[in-house]
Amino acid sequence: TTGWVGFGLTEAGGMRGADVFIASVSSGGVATSGDYYSIAEEEPKKDAIEDWSLLFASRANGITSVKFSRAFDTGDAQDRPFVNRMNDFPQKIIFAVGNDAISYHGRDGRGNDAINFFSNDGGHDLLADIKATP
Repeated sequence: TTGWVGFGLTEAGGMRGADVFIASVSSGGVATSGDYYSIAEEEPKKDAIEDWSLLFASRANGITSVKFSRAFDTGDAQDRPFVNRMNDFPQKIIFAVGNDAISYHGRDGRGNDAINFFSNDGGHDLLADIKATP
């Protein structure tokens, strides 16, 4: 995408109750990012405390790439903790992409999945299912 990318931790697999990180890179190479939360199936709201950190961002040949981090458990009421569910269900995540300014992603610009962030399987690309092409 040449616009923005979003990633979130969620309880049920949708926007309701999600902890979301959104980042974008302008055509001039200026990166912006933010910590958001959502209480319903609607546009996320800005979190009062910025717990996600943008580590890297680039935009080239129609592809926006970002690398970010956050503590496993921030203690922030508007954040969801990363949970170790080695013997249970993997953590549910959501993701979305969009062109230009941050706005509703539409039906095709979003998805959800589940990942065990604490797994050490070594052979599976955990991001393979959420990589998007322009």
